[in-house]
Amino acid sequence: MKQITKQMKIKFFMMMAVLFLMACGGQKEEKIYDVCDEMPTFNGGDEALMKWLGENIKYPAEAEKDGKEGRVLVKFVVTSTGKPANAEILRSVDPLLDAEALRVVEAMPNWNPGRQDGKPVNVNFTLPVTFRLK
Repeated sequence: MKQITKQMKIKFFMMMAVLFLMACGGQKEEKIYDVCDEMPTFNGGDEALMKWLGENIKYPAEAEKDGKEGRVLVKFVVTSTGKPANAEILRSVDPLLDAEALRVVEAMPNWNPGRQDGKPVNVNFTLPVTFRLK
């Protein structure tokens, strides 16, 4: 049986350390701001956001048939790259309306990211999504 040398042990532990660092990937949890110097904005402003939502929300047929209406509050992060991420329901109205609100937030185009000290940062954003029958 081959004898394990001190040099082999060192190589093994070094290799394991490299693998561990690769697995961690230098991942650093980026801070998520609630308030920052410049809050994120939808490209074109609030009016453009309302227009985009109006054009992209699909009222669930079953919710419409049942007369379900209300305002769903969706919280999400506008990342430092402007991508909406990690959407969650803060205030529910109905599971069908909640699901549509999440779908539309996740489908949004990139925003102008928030900035802190001139640098783009992750920012929490809460959006009311209103479902109203005609």
